[in-house]
Amino acid sequence: MKTKYFFIFLVVCIPYFINAQETLVPQNRTVDVSISVTDSFNDKGIIEQVVKLKGPERLAFRPHDIIRLKLNLDYSSSINTTKYLRLSITVMPSDPFGASAPVIIPPVKNDPIPAPSIVEPVFDYPYVFNTPLFLKEKKNTITLRLMEYDNEEDYRNDEDGSDGVWLEDILEIDVFIGKHRSDRTSMKSTYQNAIQFYPNPVKDHLTIEYFGEKSNDHKIQIDVYNNNGIKLRSSILKRKGNIGSKTMYNFETLDLEKGIYYCQITCGENRYYKTLIKN
Repeated sequence: MKTKYFFIFLVVCIPYFINAQETLVPQNRTVDVSISVTDSFNDKGIIEQVVKLKGPERLAFRPHDIIRLKLNLDYSSSINTTKYLRLSITVMPSDPFGASAPVIIPPVKNDPIPAPSIVEPVFDYPYVFNTPLFLKEKKNTITLRLMEYDNEEDYRNDEDGSDGVWLEDILEIDVFIGKHRSDRTSMKSTYQNAIQFYPNPVKDHLTIEYFGEKSNDHKIQIDVYNNNGIKLRSSILKRKGNIGSKTMYNFETLDLEKGIYYCQITCGENRYYKTLIKN
């Protein structure tokens, strides 16, 4: 009789044990992003190449998943050239808060015959980054941007990724970490639409629109970080006006130099992350 109950116990409990173990085993996940190279007419009617980053707007993963970036090449241009680009990968929030240094990626070529890369070891697209993305919060933003070089020499000799020219295109991906993928729906609307910046790129004055629950004093805090993760400014902004559920704030950007910045917006217990470009 005892043996019978023991087997019943195993039949009932083993599936729960296996399921629990599966949830603890980290899964390898990838975020698929592509470099799109197409043709376009400029304002003078001349055909030129356009390079953009394309990827998902939002994703959801389980805790402890190992998340890596997978970079693909979508070369649809009729112009046969080689582009030398670096990719800046920023995870917000991060520790320390801020951006990673731009990393070398394979040269972008329109070449039907595989050619060795100038970077050792030889690699090509699709390219999966060995270093995983560390996402510490339930709500994260991955910001990607490309830096372009005029020639191979500049590309190879730029050790810290500061000598190239930033392309205007920016890709932001919201990533949610939760036990269940159903969390994605409830968090998506709150996180994606709560904060809006305009104009962005900005020159002197930025307008911030907040659609979330209002704090008691109608104030929000903005912290601005540079590309090295150094905090440059921290300001408390007072409400300038309301339109329905939308609250508007003004932020002066006169003292910011031209470049890319990362902003943390705090309202009560809520935090939001946005990328800001200063022209």
